[in-house]
Amino acid sequence: MNPRFTILTAVYNAQAYVAECIESVLSQTCAEWQMICIDDCSTDESKQILHQYAARDSRIQVMQTKVNSGQAVARNVGLKVAKGEFTLMLDADDLLSPDALESVWRAHLRHPEVDTFLFRLERFDDTGWSEVEPLVSGHITLSGRDACLRAINWRIHGYFAIRTDLHQRLPYDESLRIYGDDVTSRLHLFHSRAVGFCPGRYRYRQHGASCTHHFSVRRIDFVRANTLMRQLLEERHADGDLLRCCEAYAWRIYVAIFREMVMTETILSPTEREQCEHYLNEHLRLMRPSRLPWSLRLHPSFLFLRPYKLFKGYQTRLLALRKLIKGKKKD
Repeated sequence: MNPRFTILTAVYNAQAYVAECIESVLSQTCAEWQMICIDDCSTDESKQILHQYAARDSRIQVMQTKVNSGQAVARNVGLKVAKGEFTLMLDADDLLSPDALESVWRAHLRHPEVDTFLFRLERFDDTGWSEVEPLVSGHITLSGRDACLRAINWRIHGYFAIRTDLHQRLPYDESLRIYGDDVTSRLHLFHSRAVGFCPGRYRYRQHGASCTHHFSVRRIDFVRANTLMRQLLEERHADGDLLRCCEAYAWRIYVAIFREMVMTETILSPTEREQCEHYLNEHLRLMRPSRLPWSLRLHPSFLFLRPYKLFKGYQTRLLALRKLIKGKKKD
């Protein structure tokens, strides 16, 4: 008999956390699960730890990528052999509360029409700090379209259990090393017949080692991910409100990433900076300014200007002015 859940965990150099991650799965009050751990060519002791757990519990399966390829590729390797009725991703440094899977199953029995169940998100770090998002009633459900709309502005997160057949029709996007899961999770919501909530917690670990906390050329993937999201929604004939929301979010992120690049320019080599500017120029041309609300489009901080040379000149002078004003206030 197939398990109720498949848990996909991509692992790369996570020896400090992966044992705790697996222990949180072993502690589940629901025992009908399959955990697929995909080692993405780790160079530390992660692979050995995975095999030690697999030898102890037959529900844990270890797979291997041929070359280091990123989380999306690794998860898709496991997704192909997922057997659970529902599938969820669990990052190697994150945890599940003991009742996480059981809470999804109970919600599923109450709402069999729901394709995707969001966990209650808890953020924590290694200092003992934690913050839990407010509980959403399990009796509330959203349409897939409404859930996608909320997810674009992060009013709901992307940690959930989804019907495996739907997930296998929509595997993780492999064109981006990072941020691609944001695109995929929103498509999952968009294509769900209904989206529900459960009280079980996904425990998201925050720490400085995350690749999303430091600026590099790879941060441009955030801009690329938003462009891809807009294109995919257009292909699926999303309504105007959804496309306008997506465009506004993409523009705010575009401006923020440009500012990060300018303020951390000493970190980048001339070649890396040229590469960043190339991508920013390319994606500015793909923007759809007619979808932006005038309140955003004409806002001094987010003034839409094109071509890139004009945008760059305006934003650079704006940042210099803010720095000057800030310096005078300190004096």
